[in-house]
Amino acid sequence: MAKLPQGDLGDTLADIIRRKGMSVAEQLVDIQAHAIDEPNVKKFVSKLRCFKFESFDPDKHPIPPANKRISKNSAQSDEPKGVFRLKIIDASDIDKRDYIALSYTWDPCKSGDVTEEAAEGGYLFEDPFDEDNSRVGRSKRRRKGQLQSSSVRDCVLTRALKYLQHKPVKLLWIDAHSVDQVNEKEKQNGIQAMHLVYSYSKYPLALLARPIRTEEDLELLFEIMKGYILRKENMNASSESDSESSVHVVVSQRKAWKALQLLKTMTDDLWWTRSWTFQENYRALKNMTLLMPCLHEVSLQPKHREVFGAIDGELCIKASDLLTQATEMCKAYSRHSPLSEDKRSMIAHILSTMGKYTVRLSADEPMYPTIISDVTRRGITAPWDRLDILANTCWYPIRLDSLALQKDKLSLSLSILAQCLLNGELMIDGNAEGDSIRISNFFDCTLVELVQQLSFRQYCNPRRTGRLTYNRGCRYPEVTFRPEGIETRGHLWKMGPLLDYRVIQSQAAKSDFGGKWLSPSERNDLIGLIRLLVHKHSYHAEPIISQLKKLLDLERSKYIKEMTFTQEHPLRMATELINRAREGSKLRLAEIWDPRTPRTRSKRPLYRALFFDDNRSPGETTERRSLGETQAYVFTALDPVPVQSEDNRVDDNRHVYLEVDIAGSAFVLGEQTMTPLSIKKCTLGFCNFRKCDRTSVLFRWPPEFKEVA
Repeated sequence: MAKLPQGDLGDTLADIIRRKGMSVAEQLVDIQAHAIDEPNVKKFVSKLRCFKFESFDPDKHPIPPANKRISKNSAQSDEPKGVFRLKIIDASDIDKRDYIALSYTWDPCKSGDVTEEAAEGGYLFEDPFDEDNSRVGRSKRRRKGQLQSSSVRDCVLTRALKYLQHKPVKLLWIDAHSVDQVNEKEKQNGIQAMHLVYSYSKYPLALLARPIRTEEDLELLFEIMKGYILRKENMNASSESDSESSVHVVVSQRKAWKALQLLKTMTDDLWWTRSWTFQENYRALKNMTLLMPCLHEVSLQPKHREVFGAIDGELCIKASDLLTQATEMCKAYSRHSPLSEDKRSMIAHILSTMGKYTVRLSADEPMYPTIISDVTRRGITAPWDRLDILANTCWYPIRLDSLALQKDKLSLSLSILAQCLLNGELMIDGNAEGDSIRISNFFDCTLVELVQQLSFRQYCNPRRTGRLTYNRGCRYPEVTFRPEGIETRGHLWKMGPLLDYRVIQSQAAKSDFGGKWLSPSERNDLIGLIRLLVHKHSYHAEPIISQLKKLLDLERSKYIKEMTFTQEHPLRMATELINRAREGSKLRLAEIWDPRTPRTRSKRPLYRALFFDDNRSPGETTERRSLGETQAYVFTALDPVPVQSEDNRVDDNRHVYLEVDIAGSAFVLGEQTMTPLSIKKCTLGFCNFRKCDRTSVLFRWPPEFKEVA
């Protein structure tokens, strides 16, 4: 297979800088000019073009003369195999998502001993699009409602139809016909809505080409899916969650290795190697079914059909279960040493192809660097499509105009980086005092290597949430690139006195009743916190006291899943803080801090926030720190999206809690007064910033971003 174009993704930063004669920071500012508003994806899915199959009837389905001979590539050129009629549905309605969203490769798989059939044109589709001026030069005119022979390979549609007829679903969505492939503007709209098409579908389906050839491989795949290759061993009985207290180990080294070899063979399928299909599987993973051929001479027993279904010649594989088992198996096998270089390489390949992020990544990691790595190493015909694929996969509302970027000859690598940063992803800068993290060999880095080094990887998240999901929301809500760095807006806090959990506990209530989410001990401790604040700080902690009281009342009457983000998020934070205090962390009050209008010593602070604090200098005592003598600052930024259910989600709520260094005096840039900051670490906090204006801050670029190699 010919090597596909990759843009400048393989180039080093030195190459990119030299080609343009501009620093990375200068190029990022230029790229920012091509940011576009969030696309109207809801309009696309509210008029989703699906198709319903009908048997061919020459009296009912007249074929235009131009289509009498279906295709020179078709296996037969007389009567069509069937007809797909247009049916438009509103997929934004949760009750109208009974359609198959088909994921397949446009080109036939030709890998090793597998060669898919290339014949096409055996099926007719009703054209959902009218001819217009953008179609000048096409070989034949098209009109809405006219039947056209399909350019999709016959084997793709035959297999999809076989699945369709075994499920309680009648509609098929397929990109080749459901997205206008001629009108570039309409095509772009479809591309930008693709993640919703697959997320919303109740029956997403992926077509694999490599078959199961032997009964031995069938039995091995069955054991993988049932989890028989692994067993759990308890590691830490004191851990709160089962996932943290146990680890998977392989039952048999020999069988586990054979299972990994089978998984490696499966990943050689063309479907696993494409960027578009990565996005489709990622977005639809919860419901995605992988349809895998199985040779007829392979006999399926009843136990196999319970797992793989009863479609003749096909295995129905639940993608989420396969990825979970594959990831756990790779991790379990890797714990055994020594591993040869070949084995390490194969396991790394399986993880990067089949790895499930919630299993593959640690709780303090972001997902986007791994997503970038996985997308950019996969094949794609048009390299700049990766911008939309990454935006769709990461729920990025801010997009970049790829056509304009290409016209201005801007870098694809830096455009990918810019899109991440414009959507608020956190980046280390190496500017913080005592920061040991530096960018090594900066000018020799490719995009993927740079993102791996720059991405912030010390997230702090509440234990009672999906941790990687929480990390995904740790993004600045508003971002503007400046020559000096990244501008964003939020609230800046100055830390004050410490609170000791022993005192909180002495004030705690003694009730045996919790709430709809809080345990009795959590509710009692939060009441103790309120009593301590009332007794010791009174009016000066009133914003915290009043909000805590409201949340405790709300939690008694409302389940957390029924709450809005602005209700449930502070409740989660308060609960996390009190639990961490019970485990030994200190809690620290904080006041809004504005360097332009510093509070005079004679004026007592008004505490509006509470953060957990694990900082301690060598030899420092709790008594000394209780006076709040150690200066520390926190930057927070919260930006809830409009109320949305998980089934209708189009963006993530943003929440940033960063302990920061003040990296210099405030300065005026344009019409904004900005405070330069450097990230020290992540923290968590409970804040009441009602009626407090946001302030502009600047996170400086890494020094290397301003250099011209």
